[in-house]
Amino acid sequence: MLQLNELDELCKKAYENAKIYKAKIKAFHNKIISHKSFEPNKKVWLFNSKLKPFPYKLRFTWDGPFVVQHMFSSRAIQI
Repeated sequence: MLQLNELDELCKKAYENAKIYKAKIKAFHNKIISHKSFEPNKKVWLFNSKLKPFPYKLRFTWDGPFVVQHMFSSRAIQI
C-alpha cells in the first residue's frame, strides 16, 4: 500500500512539473511573437500553403503584393 502511495505522489509531481514547464514555454513563446500592424494603402504579401498530390509534401508560396483596403477592429484586414 505504501508503494502505491509513493507511485501516486510521483505521478502528481510529474504532472505539476509538466504544468510548470508548459506555462514557462507558453510565456516565452508569447513574449517572442511580434504583433504586426497593417495600415491602409500599404502593400502586403499573403502566405499560402498549398497541398501537392502527395499529402506529406507542402508547397509554400507567397502571393501578392496586395494593398490593404480597410482594417477592422478584430485585427482582420480587407485586401
